[in-house]
Amino acid sequence: MLPGKKQRLGSLRDRLLPINLEYNVRLASEFNIQERIPLLDHRLIEFAASLPTYQTHRDNTTKFVMRNAMLGYLPNSVINLRHKIVPADIAHRGLRERETAKVWKLLTNMRSADLGFVDERNIRQAYQMYLDGKTQDTSFWYTLSLEDWLRRYF
Repeated sequence: MLPGKKQRLGSLRDRLLPINLEYNVRLASEFNIQERIPLLDHRLIEFAASLPTYQTHRDNTTKFVMRNAMLGYLPNSVINLRHKIVPADIAHRGLRERETAKVWKLLTNMRSADLGFVDERNIRQAYQMYLDGKTQDTSFWYTLSLEDWLRRYF
């Protein structure tokens, strides 16, 4: 069996795949969400497994079939990306540059502090340290999400 085909079949035999899928389906069902994973449709898998290696691997280009399938639908700059876009960079830009006023507003007169869930002074301090570049820790994000939810719905 050629290396490309062996790698594709090996990915499908990963022992963690069914465990992770089951966990995701169970978690989604708790919120009445029906999870669908189009890339795991048996027809697509059968098609992909039947492709000859020369059609799936070229010049160290990953996801060759998918890149070709997206021609005309996505800009070439996106199709030709070699690395994933990491959402952490976008989050850091938002928290440090674009949305600081919103964050400070959420960190002022906090309902979660009034309810005894958090110490407002400590959370504000953690955010300021993050803004000053003294830490990359964004665990205050969970408190911001809670605070936003409390203000909207409670």
